[in-house]
Amino acid sequence: MMKEMTSPNCIMIIILRSTALREIYKLFGRMDVDKDGMVTFEEFTNVWNQLFVGDSMEIIINDMFKRFDKKGKGFIDPIAWTTTLDPPLMRRLAGYCKKQGSFAQAVLTTDEEKLVKSMQSRLRRLVALAADLNVRLMIDAEHTYFQPAIDNLVLSMQREFNKNTDCVYQTIQCYLKDARTRNQLFMDQARIENWQYAVKIVRGAYMHQERDRAKKRGEEDPIHSTIEDTHKCYEEIMEDVISRENVQEGREKVNLVVATHNQSSVECTIRLLEEYGLERMESGVAFGQLLGMSDHLTYSLGQNGYKVYKYIPYGPILECLPYLIRRAQENSDLMGSVGYELGMLAKEIRRRMIG
Repeated sequence: MMKEMTSPNCIMIIILRSTALREIYKLFGRMDVDKDGMVTFEEFTNVWNQLFVGDSMEIIINDMFKRFDKKGKGFIDPIAWTTTLDPPLMRRLAGYCKKQGSFAQAVLTTDEEKLVKSMQSRLRRLVALAADLNVRLMIDAEHTYFQPAIDNLVLSMQREFNKNTDCVYQTIQCYLKDARTRNQLFMDQARIENWQYAVKIVRGAYMHQERDRAKKRGEEDPIHSTIEDTHKCYEEIMEDVISRENVQEGREKVNLVVATHNQSSVECTIRLLEEYGLERMESGVAFGQLLGMSDHLTYSLGQNGYKVYKYIPYGPILECLPYLIRRAQENSDLMGSVGYELGMLAKEIRRRMIG
C-alpha cells in the first residue's frame, strides 16, 4: 500500500491536485478585496463580474454564493471556500471564465479526478487500519509545490477519523514563512467542524531546493530569512497548539509531537507545559528524535516522565539514505552539540571505570 502511495503516477496526481488547490487559494485572495480574510456578497459579485461570463448572471452568482455560504452568514471564510470548491465545482467555474488562464488550466480532467479519488481511497484504507489497531498515523510534509494536496488529504482523513481521538497527525514545517498562518487555519477548521486537531512540528528539510525553485520561477523565497526566525516560528506554533481553546477548556488533549533535536525547543516545550498547567504524561504532548541523534535529550526526557519516541528509519538503504541526508541538513545546527555529547560520554565512561 505504501508503494502505491509513493508511485510516480501518485506523485504526479498530487502535483496536479496541488496546482488546482493553489489556484483555488489565489481566487479566494482575489475575491477578498479588502484582505480581511472574508469574502462578502458584494466582493464576490464584483470580482465574479470581472472574471466570469454567462447567461442569467444574477441567478448564477446568488446560487454560487449560497453554495459557499451554507450557514447564511453573509460572507465566505477560507475554510468554507476550500472545502466547497471541489474538482467538479472548479470545472464548472472554469466554464464561466472569460479567459482560459491559470485557473482554467489547473482544472482536473475527469480521468485525473478518478485517480485522485483512487489515491484518497488507498489512503483511507491505511488510516482505517491504523484506527482499528489504535495507533497514530503521522503524515509527513513535502515540497511546497505539492504540499497543498497533502494538506487536503490529511484534513479529509482528520475530519473522518479524529472525531474522538488523535488518529491522524498533520505535519507543519516551521521554516516556511506561512507555517503559523496555515497551522492556525487548520486549528480553526478543527474547532469549527468539531474534530480533534493533531500535529507534528518540524523545522523542514528542503531549504536549498525550495529557494532554488523560487529563484528560478521569480517567486518570493518561501523560507524564513534566518535560522532564528525559524526557531521563533517553531516556538510560536508550539504555544499556539498548546494554548488553543479546546485544550484549555479540557475538551481535548494537546495532540502535539515536538519532533526536534534542539535542546532549546525541548526546554521551551517544558516551560509551556508548566505555564499552562498541563501534566507531563497526560497532556498529549510527546517528543521525538531519530535513533542515534540527541540521545541525551531522549533519555533525560524519558527519565523525567515525559513521553518521548525514537524514530527508526527502515527499508532499502538507497531509499533510506536520502531521508537521512535531509535530516542531517535539517539539523545542521545540531553538529555544534557533538562536542557536548562526546564530553558527556567521556564523563560517563570515567564514572563507570573509576566509580
